Amino acid sequence: MAYIAEKPQPFLHCPARPAISWRKLNCSFETYLIAAGCEKFSPRGKAAFLKTFLGAEANRTARMIESARPACASTGNDYEYLVQGLVAHFDVSTSQRANRIQFRSLCQAETESAIDFARCVQYVGRQCNFGSDEVASLVDQPIVGLASDHTRERLLTEGPALTSDKAIQIIQNVTVVQDLMQRYRATREEIVQAIDKAQRTRPLRFPNREFRSATFRINHRSSPPTTCGRCYRTWHKLQQCPTRFPLPDFRPTMSRN
Repeated sequence: MAYIAEKPQPFLHCPARPAISWRKLNCSFETYLIAAGCEKFSPRGKAAFLKTFLGAEANRTARMIESARPACASTGNDYEYLVQGLVAHFDVSTSQRANRIQFRSLCQAETESAIDFARCVQYVGRQCNFGSDEVASLVDQPIVGLASDHTRERLLTEGPALTSDKAIQIIQNVTVVQDLMQRYRATREEIVQAIDKAQRTRPLRFPNREFRSATFRINHRSSPPTTCGRCYRTWHKLQQCPTRFPLPDFRPTMSRN
């Protein structure tokens, strides 16, 4: 049962600043114990199991904590004593002023989505003591730090009733719509390129208009006439045209008397 869940990453391999805080690691470890069915382990077994998550450098710190344990406390809970020592060593508490400075400097990174940034702002902001300005601060900072102008304008159009949870919901909806539009544009560009390529490779079925007009004029001039040029009847030779002789004048003449 101890291997059904994914094991978290080691906390600290070499002397450096941990990638995650001790509180997050401890929470992940407690969740792993429950998921793997190890919550019934003895305190000594839990302490040994915790050491497999620490890494080389953090294990060195754990050995120092255990070596400094007084003899009178050797009969106590090994797991709780180790956790308390690691908390005192790694969990460096910061002042609320430092938390507020960190909160106001939050900006969306290039590889960070808008919804992840908004949730990070909400998490950090709730650790600060803004007092009566907490609601306004949790709403204003995502608007300031967002990278998308469209999302920022969408949040600015909301009224004074905008809350942090509602802002996160709006950011999530806008992000989903932007992703759909981006996929639609990519698909549309692929279709347009495919049609353009097919039109370029396919031969023309008819010549262009200018060539057809010139061909029609040439053929029209070289074709024989269909009507006579004098009487406008069915075409015949000029010798056979009834109008080749002048017609008699049947108009009455007036006498001079």
